[in-house]
Amino acid sequence: MRELIRRQTEWAESHTRKYKLMDVLRIEPGMTILDLGAGSGQYAYKFAERVKKTGKVFATDFKTDRIDYISEQSRLRNLTNLFPVLVNKNGLDEFYTKNKFDLVFVAHVYAFFNDRINYFKKLKDSIAENGQLVVLDCKFSHEFSLSDVSDFDGLIKQLSSEESNSPFYLHLRESTKELLHRALEDSTRKLLKNVIIDEFNRIQEDICFLSNFLKEGLTFKEKVHFTTEESNFINACLRIFRIEDEFLDDSGGLNMANTNRHTFYLMKIINTILIVQKFRQYLYNGKPAPYLPQGYGNWQNSSIIQELSLAGYSLKHKYDFIPFTIILVFTPNKSERSTCSLNVAKEE
Repeated sequence: MRELIRRQTEWAESHTRKYKLMDVLRIEPGMTILDLGAGSGQYAYKFAERVKKTGKVFATDFKTDRIDYISEQSRLRNLTNLFPVLVNKNGLDEFYTKNKFDLVFVAHVYAFFNDRINYFKKLKDSIAENGQLVVLDCKFSHEFSLSDVSDFDGLIKQLSSEESNSPFYLHLRESTKELLHRALEDSTRKLLKNVIIDEFNRIQEDICFLSNFLKEGLTFKEKVHFTTEESNFINACLRIFRIEDEFLDDSGGLNMANTNRHTFYLMKIINTILIVQKFRQYLYNGKPAPYLPQGYGNWQNSSIIQELSLAGYSLKHKYDFIPFTIILVFTPNKSERSTCSLNVAKEE
């Protein structure tokens, strides 16, 4: 367990250096930073190094083993300005209300907060004057659409020719299989387009689909063809499955009986990329980008922006980070606040 946490930390830290996150966020000595839901602390360590001894970093989590790990690492790394804090899982912990933070950093955990609008509305008072809320999240639209398919004839032909034991065929409804093998009259073809999109969206949420592609130890079987970016992203997701070992069975495979909202979300992303890698040549004119379905990179109507707007925040910047990841920078809507002091290196 601890070895897996260590590996996850090293991976995240390497990407933080590669993509110059500290420079982009303009992290400076003397700042007080909250890493909200810090996990293994991979970002907290870099924050603590950057703010130096004149600054402070608080890394919070509701799991004792993660806080213990961060505590140990802070000692080993001699980070005397890093303070791990065990917080309550439900509601806004009292710790937050007793402090002020120049920057609140939320990495890949936003979706797992309950009652998010009220939670972040209450948290707003803990953000210092000119402070900011930074949300790092997956660039992921939850549904396929008709516009994602550039070659329906090729896609229909490919699906029709799948072997009966192919996961992509097995997980289709019987009515869809019948349509695929029926003479493709114009009326049937039009119906089949919508049916296939519906099937893809249904397979995204099928908790058994991913298991068809995995061997023991959560390694992929042959005949999957990911791009480097897709592979890196999926491996990061699988690291989380390994670390959250309650989601593994005795053989090291996924135990879907224990699937929660966190693992379900990650599984859905992986299922989507599995569909994309299989039918890539019929999607987006065969181009490698945008990888994921309709809406990739279009965050104007994202639930995060909508919810945080209702919670009293304004979006100031958005820009790309590591593959499949976007950073959204918000400032609280408070009277007599100065304009955003955090300038990004490159806006999208």
